[in-house]
Amino acid sequence: MAASISVPLVTINPYDPMFKVEVLLHNPLHEHVGVRHEHKMEAMALCLSLQSLIRQESCQHPDHKSDKGRRSSSFNDKAGVITNSIQQVINKSFNSMPCASFLHQSGLDNLFPTVATLMSGPGSTSNKPENSIITQYIDQMSSLNHVLGLANQINHDVCHSTNLKYLAHQISVLYQALNNIPSPGKTFTRHLKNIQENFSALKSSISDLSKSETDQLPSEVRDWVVEITDSIIEIVTSLPLDLTQEMTPVASIWQKGL
Repeated sequence: MAASISVPLVTINPYDPMFKVEVLLHNPLHEHVGVRHEHKMEAMALCLSLQSLIRQESCQHPDHKSDKGRRSSSFNDKAGVITNSIQQVINKSFNSMPCASFLHQSGLDNLFPTVATLMSGPGSTSNKPENSIITQYIDQMSSLNHVLGLANQINHDVCHSTNLKYLAHQISVLYQALNNIPSPGKTFTRHLKNIQENFSALKSSISDLSKSETDQLPSEVRDWVVEITDSIIEIVTSLPLDLTQEMTPVASIWQKGL
């Protein structure tokens, strides 16, 4: 017996695009309107993220350097997200200018040469060095921040008589950090020499400390450590010209108008 066919209770309408919900996984919950220079700063930060991603890709896949245009799928996905974010920021204040044009006119192509090359299209090459202005700036500021953190920690430990058994190692690390500042000038020459001359006495004092019942350094050693760390902290926080030459080109490009 054939089944009876009844009229459907409800007729389902076809999909209407007006009900589409756009999923914006990489957009902020609250969009800050901002002003022109804030948008330039935001674009600059995104360019830095993209340049770091490019640097990571070249380290993980060195063979891709010689094969222009060849990149890993994970890099393409992440770079695409950042590139779209840069374009959205540009659209807010710069009349939907293409990313490559924005980088060139703002001078950011000098700060981020590998990003500018990427924006120029697949297979593009750059005659600018990979060790860019912004890379030199970040390396210098990172080194100074490392020195400042070490000097503050050592100063705190000595003033409060904590972790003194590690003091010789801490001073040794501080010495290496001072030596590894990319552009130190002659700012810390006397500090390095001072550490060399007094390091043996410091190690001897710490060795004697472990054999005695007291947890206090000899006053002359304590005063020496406090004095040298105070001096380093004061110099780094004052940012003298010898230590901040890498800031000048970055500031000049930042002040350049569009």
